[in-house]
Amino acid sequence: PFSCPGSNEITYLTRCTCSEGGEFVCASAGIVCQEECPEERPSFGSECSPDSNLSECSYEPFSCPGSNEITYLTRCTCSEGGEFVCASAGIVCQEECPEERPSFGSECSPDSNLSECSYEPFSCPGS
Repeated sequence: PFSCPGSNEITYLTRCTCSEGGEFVCASAGIVCQEECPEERPSFGSECSPDSNLSECSYEPFSCPGSNEITYLTRCTCSEGGEFVCASAGIVCQEECPEERPSFGSECSPDSNLSECSYEPFSCPGS
């Protein structure tokens, strides 16, 4: 039995079956272990192994106030040239609407990324 470092999954490298002719036929598997992401965000251009089967690594978890959704500010991959390439995201959090309807002409920030706020729900009778 074989398992990749850090994994509990066991794989058998060779499997044999008895053929109709009464002889064992064996086949061997090629195993590629997924390399784990570095714990700390790698610096741009730091060395990695392009043959490591490394998936995208995510760093710097962030969530906007009042939201349970987690977004990672930085994602890194290993390039074919053997260097880490990292990209950072700019996150703009949606401001929450004021609980009470603001009065006409009251001050607000045009740069706040505030969506439309709705107040005083109304429906016609019978709808």
